[in-house]
Amino acid sequence: PIDSVFGIAQVAYRKILSKDHKTYHNNEYAVLWEDGKLHYLNDLIPRDSSWDLICAEDINDAGQIVGWGLFRGEERGFVMTPMEVD
Repeated sequence: PIDSVFGIAQVAYRKILSKDHKTYHNNEYAVLWEDGKLHYLNDLIPRDSSWDLICAEDINDAGQIVGWGLFRGEERGFVMTPMEVD
């Protein structure tokens, strides 16, 4: 269950970035609120990517998301660019 969600950024087409804090695990997760649904950004990348996305900081009108997380255990910044799906 989600204990709290903190909003960080919003763009014209109503996508909202935030981080979800689950206190029973003491973890934070980068999330995207879109069309009334919460999406964990870690679920949108390959499981074998070695990334653990912790916080999404901003999103632009092209849908690119910037934030930070852990890559192979080390803190790093990231940029996610949406892919078109046929």
